[in-house]
Amino acid sequence: MKTLTDLWNNKRDVLISVILFLLTFVLYLRTLAPSVAFLFDDTLEFQYVVPRLGILHQTGYPFYTLVGKLFTLFVPLNDPAFRLNLFSALNGALAVAMIYMVIRHLTTYRIAAMMGALTFAVGETFWAQAVIAETYTMQMLIVAGLLYLTLIWREEFQSGNLDNARRRFYLLAFMMGLGLAHHRLILLLYPAIAFCVLLVNRNIIRDFKTLSRAALFFLLPLSLYLYLPLRGNVGSADGTYGNTLQGFIEWVMASKYADFLTSNPLAVQHDAPYYGAMFNAQFTVAGLALAVLGILWLLRRPREWMLLVVALIAEAGFAFNYKTADVQVHFLTTFLLIALITGASVDGLLDIFTRHVSRVTYPIIFILALVIPTNLLLTNYPTNDLSQSWDVHDNGLDILNQPLEPSSSVVGILGEVTLLRYFQENRGIRPDVQTIAADKESDRLAAIASALKQNRIVYITRPLKGAPEKYSLSSFGPLIRVQPQPVTIAPKISQPLDADFGAVRLIGYAVDSARLAAIPNLWHAENGKFLRVTLYWQVDEKIDADAMVSIKVMRSDRRVFGQIDQRPVRNAYPTTAWRPGEMIVDTYDVPIFPGVTPSDYALNVTLYDAKSGEVVGQKDITKIQLGPDTRTPHRDLWNIAHTASADFGKLSLAGYSLETSEDKPIRPGDELPLTILWHGGELKLPDNLNVHLWLEDSNNHQVASRDTLISLGYPPFEWQPNIFVRDWLPIRLPANITDGTYSVKLAVSRNQELLGSTLLPFVPTTAHLGQIQIKNRTRVMTAPGVANKTEATFDSKIKLLGYDLKNNVESKTVQVTLYWRALGMTDTSYTVFVHLLDPANKVVAANDAMPNNGEFPTTGWIENEYITDNHSLALENVSTGTYQIEIGLYDPTTGARLKLADGQDRILLAPLQIP
Repeated sequence: MKTLTDLWNNKRDVLISVILFLLTFVLYLRTLAPSVAFLFDDTLEFQYVVPRLGILHQTGYPFYTLVGKLFTLFVPLNDPAFRLNLFSALNGALAVAMIYMVIRHLTTYRIAAMMGALTFAVGETFWAQAVIAETYTMQMLIVAGLLYLTLIWREEFQSGNLDNARRRFYLLAFMMGLGLAHHRLILLLYPAIAFCVLLVNRNIIRDFKTLSRAALFFLLPLSLYLYLPLRGNVGSADGTYGNTLQGFIEWVMASKYADFLTSNPLAVQHDAPYYGAMFNAQFTVAGLALAVLGILWLLRRPREWMLLVVALIAEAGFAFNYKTADVQVHFLTTFLLIALITGASVDGLLDIFTRHVSRVTYPIIFILALVIPTNLLLTNYPTNDLSQSWDVHDNGLDILNQPLEPSSSVVGILGEVTLLRYFQENRGIRPDVQTIAADKESDRLAAIASALKQNRIVYITRPLKGAPEKYSLSSFGPLIRVQPQPVTIAPKISQPLDADFGAVRLIGYAVDSARLAAIPNLWHAENGKFLRVTLYWQVDEKIDADAMVSIKVMRSDRRVFGQIDQRPVRNAYPTTAWRPGEMIVDTYDVPIFPGVTPSDYALNVTLYDAKSGEVVGQKDITKIQLGPDTRTPHRDLWNIAHTASADFGKLSLAGYSLETSEDKPIRPGDELPLTILWHGGELKLPDNLNVHLWLEDSNNHQVASRDTLISLGYPPFEWQPNIFVRDWLPIRLPANITDGTYSVKLAVSRNQELLGSTLLPFVPTTAHLGQIQIKNRTRVMTAPGVANKTEATFDSKIKLLGYDLKNNVESKTVQVTLYWRALGMTDTSYTVFVHLLDPANKVVAANDAMPNNGEFPTTGWIENEYITDNHSLALENVSTGTYQIEIGLYDPTTGARLKLADGQDRILLAPLQIP
């Protein structure tokens, strides 16, 4: 039987490790962040500091900085941010290959080593670090390298190859020093390595010569920390590095991070479910169970067992007690050790089954071993795919591409300012603009005051407490301009207007539609479509109410295809701070929801009370034309609750929203609150595609179904290839459906035949859309008492039994109570009109509404049900005299009134005297 060393020397292991490297590198490359992708983590700092050879945060990471800088110089691809992301992917793939080599020293079967390495590679936390500029993939590469060197040193020593063993020992010492020059958490691994060395060769503690040389090899890479004082003049991103001996010591010792171990400065609380979800996303429950078996199996090899278990206790003990928000990255070494143990577990199972059951079971174990990494790959891919993450990149460019004055200062928090500085240094964009970083609100206020005192033009990146009371604020693209005095003279307005919004007037607007399409080197289609709308307000009176602005993009049927609601001036300048006479520039980026149907859309502006929701003013200010969507923006912009992947061959269901909950049950007769996002295929679609929707009860029995055309007004045969179309299905629930919880299911049909998927066209595809709760209102099935009886039947559907009138002189209103009887069920929600007519038959007061103010829509009526319907007519502007009230019903969609048997479309009540 071959020894482990023989197996290691087999060229097939080298080939497999190379294959694993290539597979994982391609995966990481496919999901790699394309440039700067985050504002508020270390990634942006690395991307800004490393290219300029500055000082990274404590402990300084000199090895990463130097090697990363060399990588950006020798890999001329895209920008430095992308190159450092690529550097992480390269280190991550190398770490996976090295992990395979380590597991091969612990196992007999190659599939066990492959399984352990792949499981670690596609675990959520490590994968997430492999697609951004971070230090942790290099750290895992060094950790795997240290474990590998420890194992091969042991093998060389125990086989009697003392010279080779000594060289391996010196290399191990050098790698330990190099690891410490990279990340101090590698220290936690050193006790386990030392313990393993002593178990193998306890006499080494008396070998002064070997230990002295090893110490020199260990200390040699620590000289890389001299990089800090040598580049101290460049400084750190936050400007806190002090280029003194004390500053150097504090930086290298990472003194400011000690609080996360001894206390909880951020009040972070991670409970058992949090840790459970984290470990499950890295291994799955099955993988963790294998790890438990692996610990038992490794007891057969006590020295290796001690190395891994002692290291695991140290690493996990630290991570569980480290109170920081991103604690998951500090578990990475723990995860790596568990991956090694998991590989040993699979090896044990293979050994047991092939020895004691049958070698026929080997392929079964082989397949089962790959189930875990395959499951992790499919589960974690959507989360870790950053290949379309252009939003931070484009927002940074958006700021610097504004027509900022040469004497401009931009004040923001550190992450935002670091982003701007990255583009200033690496792209040469507006290096003349002064950037000031201040995380504390008081520091930002002080920076504003100082810059204004220097007669600079000051902008801030976000709302700032205290600024509205002290300064006048206006929007400037994505920025907020700070001015010491209110602006009372309007700038040049491209689209003048004079619209009354109560205490303020909307005196103009401007619409920038550039971001409806991709703009080379500025705006990527993956960020979705936006309209930049600038409003110009003139303040006439002091405003006491805190008001919100809503901007909607609305189709002719008033369906909303884009919307933003926020306080004015990018949430920075509440209306309560506006001064009379002030002119305010107010900018909004309105997202256009994917699935636009080609048409003209109204741009509606609404000002409403933030607390009560009461509308202060509203106006459609202009029309815009939108084209079809054939590009896929990232998921956060879809404005759809659930993604889906239902394939109907001709087209697919990309997502849907079913807006219901137990707190808001749906009533019989209500329209199903369902929004569909379709995705067209490569080929032209036929014109006879229908949606088949049905409800199933808890016993899977179909209780109701409806069929309707796909996308009324924009039929599928007009769709372009690969188009997205947002669709509201006009489907109402039957009025006679009983209370309960129902499953909603959807299929697509053509010529009455349900369609299957592309791969299985003969098997109908069913999309499960979730559940709805249906709750009936109280129904009245006995005739009420009526003061004024009448007999009027509308279109053989609805009968008016009578009415009551109450003239309230004090409130100047007339209360009209109508009594209806349903003669059957209807699919149309009719509107009741109650009009007060003067002697000239002119309407002087009106109330048009669904029965009982929308509470009892006609679509929810069942046969022989009685409905009491209240309406109120306001009489403030009605003079004394005799009037009549006309009653009727109409279809709000078409305006067509229901007819009586004599052909009339209304009835007149008894004359009403208004005193």
